[in-house]
This record gives sequence, structure tokens and C-alpha cells, in this order.
Amino acid sequence: MLFLDEPTIGLDVSAAKTIRTFVAEYSARTGATVLLTSHTMADVESLCPRLILVDDGAIAFDGRRDELGALFAPTKLIRVTVIDDDPDLSPYGEVLRRDGNQWLLRVTRDVVPATTARLLDRFAVADLSVEEPSLENVMDQAYRSLRRTKDIAS
Repeated sequence: MLFLDEPTIGLDVSAAKTIRTFVAEYSARTGATVLLTSHTMADVESLCPRLILVDDGAIAFDGRRDELGALFAPTKLIRVTVIDDDPDLSPYGEVLRRDGNQWLLRVTRDVVPATTARLLDRFAVADLSVEEPSLENVMDQAYRSLRRTKDIAS
């Protein structure tokens, strides 16, 4: 078992990447379990298939990243570039950003397949991607939710 506490704090980007690569390869080669504590989401994303959130000394979540996202971040992002002249994509989701014909929409997870199908059917689409919210945003939502729950209980 390998215990790491903030292993890349204070390192430049290249050194941090080297450390993450080494730890991932070491774990794969030896079968070692890596217990990582970190506030650096790049470390968590690249090294941790399982996340445990601890809040006030108690385990608040134990599971995979996608489970955490589904639980605390009920939306995904659709990034789409359309060829159409002056399109209006506001009926397809919450518009977070628009730059010409490039749109960033936020939609609830359950409507992503239908929304992407509708976009592809209605517009001439040059590019489309569906993105999970960043781990940093998911963690922020998780801890905010935990705080609200405690405030309500008090």
C-alpha cells in the first residue's frame, strides 16, 4: 500500500505529470493500492478510480467518479458548433456561452441523448461533444450540498 498526501503540491506542470505517471505505472505493475489525499483534482482524476469524500470526520461518499457526478451534478454540458445562420439554441438547454455559431449548453443528464438527437436533426452540425462537469465543480457541488443538509438539520 502506498500512502500519498498532496504528492504534487508545489510542483511545476511537467514534474507533477511525471509523478502521476510514475504512481499510476507503479500501482499497475505491483498491484499496490494507492491511498491519495489531495486538493489537486488533476491528481485525483488521473490516479483515483474510487473516491471517498470525508466531511467532518465521516464518510460522505464512497464510489466511482461517475457515481459522484450523477449524485451531485445532475447536468452535463453540450458543446455544439452549427453551420446554420443565426441559430437559436436556447430551447435546447441553458445557454452558458455563445460565440458566433459555437454554443455551450447545460442540460440535465436524463435529456442529453434526446437533446443531441434533436440538435443533429434540426441543425447542420459541424461539431458536437457531451462533457461531464469538471471534477472540481462536482466536488464543489458535493460539499455545498453536504453543508446545506447540515444547515437544514441544525
